[in-house]
Amino acid sequence: MAVEETRRRIIRAFRILAVQNGIKGTTTRKIAEQANLNEGTIFRYFKTKQEIIDTVVEEGHQSIEQLGSNFQSKGDFVSDMRAVAQPFCQYVSDHPEIIVLGNEVSNSPDTKSISQLDALIDNFYDLTFNVINDNNYQLAIDIDVFAQSFVYLCLGYVDVALLDENGFDDETFINNVGQFSILLSE
Repeated sequence: MAVEETRRRIIRAFRILAVQNGIKGTTTRKIAEQANLNEGTIFRYFKTKQEIIDTVVEEGHQSIEQLGSNFQSKGDFVSDMRAVAQPFCQYVSDHPEIIVLGNEVSNSPDTKSISQLDALIDNFYDLTFNVINDNNYQLAIDIDVFAQSFVYLCLGYVDVALLDENGFDDETFINNVGQFSILLSE
């Protein structure tokens, strides 16, 4: 088995288990079982569980930097807010473990994982703010307040959806974003 393929299996297993069990509940033994490997094999590729976490966080960061880079305005406020949420939605679908990591380590010294969640929030906020500002949408509240509220409402929805047994549903999320937009802009 190729080195890179084995590393990918370990990372994929960690990502699945982190969402299911949380970070603390994701042990190297469970990762090995999920990846169909011997636990000792994991330590040939990663010195510690933290090294696996760091690898996952770095991969998540690369995706964050591209968030919304291809955004095209629709010219309608609610449609634009749904379109703003689309790359965020895609990121959450691709990297739910980053949200779990950020939530679990928010009170710990693991600043690397927290900084990734902060980067996601900052990029999502910037995209939201810039779309409203660039299109001169008139809101009943300050654009900064709207963008912050919008981002945190979306994150709250994601947190609840990830805890739900049905998981995160892109279509439901995007539909709810339209409702968030209308409520926050009135």
